[in-house]
Amino acid sequence: WGAELDRLGLEPWLPIDKEALAFVNSNAFTLGWTALALADVRALLDRFDEAAALTFEGMLGNVEALDPAIADARPVPGIPEAIGRMRALLEGGSLLGGGLNRDLQDPLTMRVVPQTHSAARIALGHCRSIVEAELVSSHDNPSISPDGRALSNGNFDSVPYGVTVDYLRLALAHVATASCERANKLVHSGFSGLPTGLRDDEAVSEDGYASVVYGASAATAELRLLAHPATLELSTTSTAEGIEDRVIPTTLAARRLAEMTGLARYVAAVELYLAAQAVDLRDRSDQLGGGTRRVYELVRTHAPRRRPGEPPM
Repeated sequence: WGAELDRLGLEPWLPIDKEALAFVNSNAFTLGWTALALADVRALLDRFDEAAALTFEGMLGNVEALDPAIADARPVPGIPEAIGRMRALLEGGSLLGGGLNRDLQDPLTMRVVPQTHSAARIALGHCRSIVEAELVSSHDNPSISPDGRALSNGNFDSVPYGVTVDYLRLALAHVATASCERANKLVHSGFSGLPTGLRDDEAVSEDGYASVVYGASAATAELRLLAHPATLELSTTSTAEGIEDRVIPTTLAARRLAEMTGLARYVAAVELYLAAQAVDLRDRSDQLGGGTRRVYELVRTHAPRRRPGEPPM
C-alpha cells in the first residue's frame, strides 16, 4: 500500500479513536444506497403521475375522479396534492372541459390514481425524513460521550430506517402494479374503445402492442416479490455467543428498493408509450393539456409512431 500511495502522490492516513472500526461497523453503506434509491423513487413518482395523466387522455377517462371535491370528502394527507398534480398536467386540454368521458366509471386503477400515488409519496416522505436524520447520526458502539465516557448502546440498530424502506417498497409496488393494469386496459378494445392491441391498421391481423404489456406484467410480478418485508428475514441469530442475538438485513431492503426502481422505470415507460399510441389513434394530440402535451411530445421524440407492419418497439 505504501508504494501505491507514493505512486498516487497521497499521504498515508492513520485512523485514530475508533475511526478504523467505523469503516467496517457502521450503516454508512446501507444508508448511502438507500439515499440514492430514494432519489430515483422521487423521480419515478413524477413519471407515474405523467403516465397516468396521459392514459386519461388516451382513454378519454372520467375526470370526476380528479375533482377537488373528492379530496374534500376524504381529507387524507397527500390526496389533495395528488389530485392537484394530475389536474395541472391536464390543464388547458379538452378533457377537463367536460363532455368527452366515455364511461361513468373507469377501471379502478384509473379512479384511484390520487389515492395510490399519494400513499407512495407519504411513504417516500417518511422514509426520507428518517434517512436524513440517520445521515447525521452516530451509529457507533460503544459511543464516546463528550466527557470521555464509553457508553455501550444500540444506536447501530437499523430498524428505525429499515422498516421505512420496507414500507416504501410496498407502496411503490402498488403504484407500478396499477400502472401495468392501466397499460393492459389500453390494449384491450373492450376498455379503450380502440383497436385491439392499439393496432395502427385494423385490417392487419396482429397483436399490435399487446406483447409490450407482457414485459410490464413480468416486471410487476418481480416488483411484488421484491416488495416483501426484508427486515424480518434474519430476525434472530446466535453470533458472538448469543450476545448479538438480532441482526437486521437492512442492506437487503435497500438493495431491493434499488432493484425495484429499475423495474418500475420500465413499467412507467410502457404505460407512457401505449398512452401516446392511444392519443394518436384518437387523433387528439392537439387537444392535450399543457403538461400531457409535453409528456406526449417527449415520448414521441424517443419513440416515434410506427408505420403499419413495423414491430411495436
